[in-house]
Amino acid sequence: MREQAVETIRVGLALRDAILAAECWEDVEPGLRKRGADLDIVRRRLAPLIGFDPHNHTVYSDALFTYRQLVWWVKAVGLEAIGVTDHDNIHPDIAGGIDEAARLGVQLVPGLEFTIHRLGGQAWKGLEVGLHFFPSDRFAEFVRSEEGRQFCRRFEVANRLKSEQGWGAMEAVNARLLIPNGLPPVSRDELWEASGRVDPVCPSMLTVLTLSRMFETNRQDLLERFPDTRAIYTHMHREGLVPPLNAPPQTLDDVAAIREAVRPHGIRSTLTLNHPEEWLSKCGLTLEDGSADVPAIRRLIALMVLHEPRRCPVSFIELYSSRNTPETRELFTGPSGSSRTSGKPIFRTCRPCTPSPRPTPTASRAFCTRTARSRAG
Repeated sequence: MREQAVETIRVGLALRDAILAAECWEDVEPGLRKRGADLDIVRRRLAPLIGFDPHNHTVYSDALFTYRQLVWWVKAVGLEAIGVTDHDNIHPDIAGGIDEAARLGVQLVPGLEFTIHRLGGQAWKGLEVGLHFFPSDRFAEFVRSEEGRQFCRRFEVANRLKSEQGWGAMEAVNARLLIPNGLPPVSRDELWEASGRVDPVCPSMLTVLTLSRMFETNRQDLLERFPDTRAIYTHMHREGLVPPLNAPPQTLDDVAAIREAVRPHGIRSTLTLNHPEEWLSKCGLTLEDGSADVPAIRRLIALMVLHEPRRCPVSFIELYSSRNTPETRELFTGPSGSSRTSGKPIFRTCRPCTPSPRPTPTASRAFCTRTARSRAG
């Protein structure tokens, strides 16, 4: 089992490096062969469990690939469609990614992951909603227009503020985590390169650079404390290594404004409540024994879906993510996989926002392109 896991990691890294070195999709497989792999091996080792993965990031928030490179990854592993949901950002270059996806016979669904700072008169952490826009080709046409480019500029100020936050986090991580533990500090050039040389420079990229230092120096003592990037990110926030983001608080009214900006161009959208496991870890919706505070979670869902059900109708709750723990999955779906907990539907309050009397479906069961289109508002 361990050997298989190591081989899967090796193949994934080979694909990553082949994509980063390629000028076009046609260069990817030759690049794989140079690294001891090919597309057949990639599709055996990295075969997706779902046909449509709606939640992914690029260099325009906190990931490694450009839009086109992400499409090459999709094509290589055998996905049918992918959603691009960068954090609070849409860049006009997404039009080129949509074109490349069409050329290669896959689908890129444009969108963004929007952070909610205030809801119901309260400040929140860890509240994020996913927006997806349909049809993709019409969205590409829109962002190529002057009005579409102006639409994308609304995110530029927040991106610059996030970069300032990223640089501040770098200084804190160097001074309070890396250097005290005998690890080399991260340089500005290194972080800028890891961020794709574009704004925003996200603090989450520091987790990758930190983890790589632990592996390169074989620091098993640190790897036991920080086995993955999520553990490092949690530590960064708990220890105050990430400075506050000095940006105006975002609300669901801003989500409604985004949806209304694209609607006149024939573009529909769906709204998803993203990774609810962070409601427990970041929003503190837990009891003293560490278990989930189900009544509080129900109240939060009610706040989200009943805020303005016509302007911001919630269609899905994201449960497909590997970041959801088994406890989180059971909380929202129950042991049988239905939307129930302890015999009671946890999504009773979601009914007014759906076109039918059924509870809001979970993304793991219901989020496919056809269903999303039918629910797009």
